[in-house]
Amino acid sequence: MNIELTREQYEALLKSLAITRFLYHSILEEEDPAPDRLDSYDAYEDMEQQILSYAKALEVSHLVAYDTEEELHYLTREFEEKTDISDLITEYQDSIFWDELVQRLASRDFLRTYSESEIKSMAIEERIEKEAPFITRYEDVFTESGIDTLELK
Repeated sequence: MNIELTREQYEALLKSLAITRFLYHSILEEEDPAPDRLDSYDAYEDMEQQILSYAKALEVSHLVAYDTEEELHYLTREFEEKTDISDLITEYQDSIFWDELVQRLASRDFLRTYSESEIKSMAIEERIEKEAPFITRYEDVFTESGIDTLELK
C-alpha cells in the first residue's frame, strides 16, 4: 500500500503521532503493562517508526531525527517549538482535569443525597435531571474561582 502525502499533511500526521504517543504514555503502566495494551503499543511503535522514517524524503528532517545507537526516529525539539503540540496537550489535560473533578464531586454529592434504592428506581432521564444541579453547582464554582475555594476538612 502506498499513501501519498503533501508536506503539510505529513506535518499534521506528525502532530497526530505526538498526541497519540502522549495518550499511550498517559494510560500505560510502565512497571506491569497489560499484555493486550503492550501488543497494541508495539504495533503503534512500529507504525510510528515507519512514518517517522519518511521525514527526509518529505524534506522535514529538521522535525525528525534518527538515533543511530538506539536505531530509533524521534521528533525533534524544533518540531515541538514549531507546532502548538505542547499547548494542545496542556489544554487537553486542563479540560480533562476540570471535567473529571466536576463529575466526581457531583456524583459523590448525588450519591450522598439519594439512597441506593432511590437511584436504582430512577429512569435514566430522571437521574440525569436530578444529578444536573450538582454538576452545575461545581461548574459554576470552578468557573468563578478555579481551585481557590477547594479546602479539605
